[in-house]
Amino acid sequence: MESVTDPLFPDIAPFDYVIDLLSQIGPTEVSWTELKAWQDLTGISLDYWELNTIRNLSILFSNKFQEYNNTNISSPYRDIDLPSVDQKAIQSLLRNDQRFNK
Repeated sequence: MESVTDPLFPDIAPFDYVIDLLSQIGPTEVSWTELKAWQDLTGISLDYWELNTIRNLSILFSNKFQEYNNTNISSPYRDIDLPSVDQKAIQSLLRNDQRFNK
């Protein structure tokens, strides 16, 4: 994964494999026993900080999923001021682009 500088999110590129492992294990809340069983089954040995991070992320995901699921609460990222987009300018560029007008 290429490192990208984004003022809204921290650079996780050096640790993106931890997110991949979390998705492989499952984002539901995982116990230490489940993490140990996963290591035994896969033969992948992780350091304590990696296991702790995966466990904490799984707990955070589960809690936030329950908090936001089927509610009218805005997700945390929706309150971020994003740059405005000139829809008409984009449409005009696309209409005038010959690749899209064949």
